[in-house]
Amino acid sequence: MTPDTYLQYSVVNMADQIRKNGLPLVINIGVDDFLLEPNRELHRRLVYNHTPHDYSEQPGGHTWEFWQNALPGHLLFFSKVLKANGVYVL
Repeated sequence: MTPDTYLQYSVVNMADQIRKNGLPLVINIGVDDFLLEPNRELHRRLVYNHTPHDYSEQPGGHTWEFWQNALPGHLLFFSKVLKANGVYVL
């Protein structure tokens, strides 16, 4: 992959496309995660272009422990999205 291809398809550079898609979006990142700054930049761009999304930072890094703790919140988020679209999950 070339640097130009990476930049073209980097999620940070796709903020306008994300807005056009209109899909519900949740971003959850640990404050010790090496991807913290790109996530913050994506959040800034989504705020700037008025893209609805849930963004949160919690203690932790890019680890299984972090995601095990974050997963219940993600499941709740997507459960609400599905319910809002007429899909009910048990």
